[in-house]
Amino acid sequence: MVEFTGTPTLTHHATNLPLPNNANILVEAGDKAIFARRGSAGSGQWDLISYLRKSGRSLVGAEKLQANPANPTGTSSATKVHMGVGQTFTPRKTGNILCIISGTCGTVTNKATTISLRYGTGSAPANGAAETGSSGNADITCGNASANADGKPFSLNSVISGLTIGTAIWVDFSAALSTAGGTTTFSNISISIVEI
Repeated sequence: MVEFTGTPTLTHHATNLPLPNNANILVEAGDKAIFARRGSAGSGQWDLISYLRKSGRSLVGAEKLQANPANPTGTSSATKVHMGVGQTFTPRKTGNILCIISGTCGTVTNKATTISLRYGTGSAPANGAAETGSSGNADITCGNASANADGKPFSLNSVISGLTIGTAIWVDFSAALSTAGGTTTFSNISISIVEI
């Protein structure tokens, strides 16, 4: 058994040191581990048999994220474009997440706004970029046929399943006016992501 006094990183290596969920372990002082040599002496191949955090926390616990990004530039497009508030999240345990994006939607014209939660891998889309990635929910309509410059609350909620453990995703939302003309703005954005 090894009891760590420092805070090294145990680095996953598929052959020499496979770790749970193919993820590195950020060691905390006081953690304990049991390793077993695999292969012949001098092969440098080890298996992690047991790992106990001093804190008692799970080695590979559910991930979570809470963010309040800056207000994005609004849109006047009648075709959905990204708002560019994308947050990056890496599932570590289940590959299933609950994502909630909420805020305030306002327009100074008599037009409704359609919004959609979007997610994907790679680089998060910039503000105004064409809609990309996968949809996390059915489109919702924010506002109505009357002007609401002061804003109306909105909330996009989605359970996204089957994500690849250890692969980062971005989460953002897209928006479009019911017809071109005028501008829809968004403020007080809150993004919550929890692995479930």
